[in-house]
Amino acid sequence: MKQAIFKCNSSIERVKKDALDRIKIYNDLIQILVNKGFKITNENIEMVFSNPKEYVLDQLTNGTGVVINGIKVNVIKAFELLEIPHEIIKIVNELESTPMLYGFDRYTYENGSIVLTTAEVKRIEESATIFAETSEQLEVWNKLNEVASTLNSISNKLKFNNDLQFLSACFGFNSMGNNPNATFKTDPNIINRLK
Repeated sequence: MKQAIFKCNSSIERVKKDALDRIKIYNDLIQILVNKGFKITNENIEMVFSNPKEYVLDQLTNGTGVVINGIKVNVIKAFELLEIPHEIIKIVNELESTPMLYGFDRYTYENGSIVLTTAEVKRIEESATIFAETSEQLEVWNKLNEVASTLNSISNKLKFNNDLQFLSACFGFNSMGNNPNATFKTDPNIINRLK
């Protein structure tokens, strides 16, 4: 049994926004490549960022690379030998200088953009969620919510501005000290606040 009892939506949205802001840099560069006729797929997207020269060379030579007299030329040399448009070289340099987008299992390439996978969105949401994993945890959580609701109702009637003052006045926390055997006791003087 696993049941969500609290989800911090602001944390979830912040982490998603940070991830999407990071991705935007890459999507802008990808769009330039796509506009220049380069094909980007889920299968080659990681190469675009991990080795942009190899990706460009692969695209320009239809996957054959550069072969001179039967000898395949390495990517860096081939990149130097080919007359590659300045705009493409500039994009490659930007891709090489942009911090690597790690964890490609967290991203997918869809409709011309890198997006978070469904699994990554779920991971983000679960990381900002507290779960009750046993029936005992769920029971305690539900009872604490009942107590909180009741205490809020009483606090509003007694017009306390400070939660600690309210709890101290109701239950005499100051007198409990560090006694491990102490129990909550209602202070009968609390009803005087209703006069």
